[in-house]
Amino acid sequence: MNSLRSLVALLILTSTNFAQQSQTQITALEPGKPIDQTIAADETHSYTLTLAAGMHGLLRVDQKGTNLAVTVLSIDGKNLRVADLDATGVPERLSLVATDTTQYRIELKTTGRLGKTHDYTITLSDVRPATDQDRARVEGEKLL
Repeated sequence: MNSLRSLVALLILTSTNFAQQSQTQITALEPGKPIDQTIAADETHSYTLTLAAGMHGLLRVDQKGTNLAVTVLSIDGKNLRVADLDATGVPERLSLVATDTTQYRIELKTTGRLGKTHDYTITLSDVRPATDQDRARVEGEKLL
């Protein structure tokens, strides 16, 4: 009986550790390669992306059945931007312009209809040299 309890305890610890590892896994975003995922209410999904100095990138998160908050952080964890303007079903969009070669961490969290899992698609696109209009768009988005 004690060996059965030990085995059950080991399985619970292993599955808990696996769940924690999967929540903290960081996936690299590549331009033009959408990533489809499912997120639960208590999860945070993390991504990284790198932009060279002077480059623009458009981050788009298609929210399917829930509202997601998108946070852009520096690689050392400094909060740079948050987007949670659009309702369920409307994509969150963030323009990024790197002044220096920069690696960003992107975090997604559910803000609506807790207790369920929801699908989303995250895409990095429009990676190209930044224009003055791109820089103005970034400044405008920061004001929102």
